[in-house]
Amino acid sequence: MSGTLKAEYIEHGILSRDKPATDANADGWALLHAPEFPLTHGMFYRVRLADSVLAAARDIIVVAGPSGCVDAVLAEQATAPTSRIFADSAVAVFLKDSPGAASVHASGRAADTAVAVAVVKHAAGWDEASSFAIRVGSRMLSVGLIYRGPHFEARVSEEAVEQSVAADGRGASDGARR
Repeated sequence: MSGTLKAEYIEHGILSRDKPATDANADGWALLHAPEFPLTHGMFYRVRLADSVLAAARDIIVVAGPSGCVDAVLAEQATAPTSRIFADSAVAVFLKDSPGAASVHASGRAADTAVAVAVVKHAAGWDEASSFAIRVGSRMLSVGLIYRGPHFEARVSEEAVEQSVAADGRGASDGARR
C-alpha cells in the first residue's frame, strides 16, 4: 500500500467533561463540552485530508490526554464521545509518542490516521521530523511530509520501518503538549 494525500491542520482545542463550551481564545484554543469524555479533559486536533483536489475531504480528529498519551482502555472509551461531537469524522487517540513515531487507537482508515497523526505532531510543534513511523492498531505505516502551504503533501506506505513504537505498552511517552 502506498499513496499521496493532501492534509491540512484545521483547528485545535480542549474537550472537557466538566466545563462549559467557549469560543476560541486568542491562541485559537476552543473548549468543547464533552460530558461523556472519560477524562476530565483532553486536547483535540482536526486534520482535513483529501486524495486529490476533486476528492471529497474527510476529517480526522486526533486526541491526546491531559498529559499526552493514554492507555488502551481510556483510548477506546474516548473514541465514541469524540465521534459524537465531531460527526462524520474518524478519531485517533495517542497511546504512545516518541520522536518520529507514535502509536494510536483509531476508528478510521489506517493510512488516513497515520497521516493525520504525523501532521499533528509536526504542525503542533511536538516533532520537527519530516518522516514518521506510525502504528495504527497492528499496522505500522511510514509517513513522509512536505509542507506546501497551506497544506501538507503526505506520502504514506505500509512497509518495514526502522523506528517503531513498542506495541507492548512500554514505548516512550512525551507528556509535553501544547
